Amino acid sequence: MISFIKKILLLPAACVLPLLTGCNNCPSTIVVEDIIDPAIYAQLPFQMDKVEQPTFPDYSVNIIDFGAKPDGITLNTKAINE
Repeated sequence: MISFIKKILLLPAACVLPLLTGCNNCPSTIVVEDIIDPAIYAQLPFQMDKVEQPTFPDYSVNIIDFGAKPDGITLNTKAINE
């Protein structure tokens, strides 16, 4: 349960980081247990393809390592771009 919570908390970083870095060679991705209940497809009045379970890279990055300052005043644009 703790690792699931960690993955949820890291979700924003996992979504933004590939956009910022253009990650073409990201580390292996992890698949969180399939939480999409197949019962939601039963008795639909139309044909619907199954929704693909999302996957996220198994890593995290600390923006402070790139020079950001967590003071709430400093503009960290350069650290974000790096």
